[in-house]
Amino acid sequence: MKKDFVVLIPSYEPDQQLIKVVDSLLLEELPVLVVNDGSNEQYDEVFNQIKDKVQYIKLDHNQGKGVALKTGYKNIPSLFPEAKYVITADGDGQHSTKDIIKMSKLLEEHNECILGIRPFDKSVPFRSRFGNYFSQTTRSLATKTYLEDDQCGLRGFPVRYLEELTQIKGRRYDYEINQLTSFQLRDYPIIPMKIELIYPEDNNKKTHFRNVKDTWNIQCIIAYQGLPSLISLSLLIAALMALYHFGYSFHHLIIFPAYLLSAALTLSIWHFLEPSQKPLNRVLKELLFTIIKMTSVFALMYLFIDAFKMSFFIAIPLLVILTCLYNWLLPRIFR
Repeated sequence: MKKDFVVLIPSYEPDQQLIKVVDSLLLEELPVLVVNDGSNEQYDEVFNQIKDKVQYIKLDHNQGKGVALKTGYKNIPSLFPEAKYVITADGDGQHSTKDIIKMSKLLEEHNECILGIRPFDKSVPFRSRFGNYFSQTTRSLATKTYLEDDQCGLRGFPVRYLEELTQIKGRRYDYEINQLTSFQLRDYPIIPMKIELIYPEDNNKKTHFRNVKDTWNIQCIIAYQGLPSLISLSLLIAALMALYHFGYSFHHLIIFPAYLLSAALTLSIWHFLEPSQKPLNRVLKELLFTIIKMTSVFALMYLFIDAFKMSFFIAIPLLVILTCLYNWLLPRIFR
C-alpha cells in the first residue's frame, strides 16, 4: 500500500461506476477515502460494496461537494497519519487511474499543488464547454490570473496545505473556484497537468451541478474576487471624467497617478483579503500590468482625442473596453 498518498472521493448518489473507480485505485495500492455526502438510503447498496475496502465517512445530510471535500481534509491526518499527499478525484469515472498515478508522481517530484487540465474538444457538450470558458474569462478579468481549466476536480496537494484547505469558504462547486483563487493570491505554485477527458456516455446527465444556481453562485464569487479590479476601473473612469471636466490643463497626465493609485489600492485590498506568501512577486506583477496598461491608455488617449479628434464620450467607452481586454489578455501572456 502506498501510504504516502490518499485519494479523496466526495460522492453523492453514485452509480456502479464508483465501485469500479475504487477497485481500480485499490489495485494500484492507493489508499482511498470516500465521503458520502448524505446520499439517500437507496444508494446504500453501492456504498456497502466499497465501505469495507476503504476509509468511509457518511454525512448526515447532503451539504455540497465543498463540505464533503473539507470533511475529508479534516479527517485525513487521523485516518492516514503517514500520508504526505492527497489527490481529489470524482467517483463517476471521469478521472482515469492512469492520470491519478501520473499526478502522484508529479506530487512527489514537485511537492506542490497539481491541477488537472482537461482538453475541451467538440465531444464535450456545449453547455459544459461554454460554462468552463465563461468561468475562465470572468475569473481572468476579475483576478488577473489565468488557468486553462478552473473547474477540474482532479487535484493534488501536499498535506501541509490541509489546514488552509479546510478554512477556504464555499459549500458546493464554488469551493473549488475559491480554492484555486486563494492559492494563486497567496502565490502558492499551481502546476498544470494535462489529463485524459473521459466524458460519460449519457453526456453527464446525472451531474449534480445545478446549471443556473451553481453558475450564479460561482459568478457571485468571481465578482467578489474582482472587487479590486472594479475599483481600479472606477478610478480610471473618474480620472477620464476629471480630464474632460478640467480640459487640457492636465494634458492627459492624470491617467498616470490614477493608475498608480488604483494599483496601490488593489494591492492593499488583496493584502487584507488574501495575504501573499511572496508579497514582492505580487507587487512586481501588479506594477508590470499597471505600466503596460497606463502607457497604452495614455497613448490611445492622445491618439483618439488629439489625433483623431474623437468625442470624449466615444473615447471613454473604448478605453474602458480596452482596459478590460488588457485584464483578460495580460494574465494569459504573463502566467
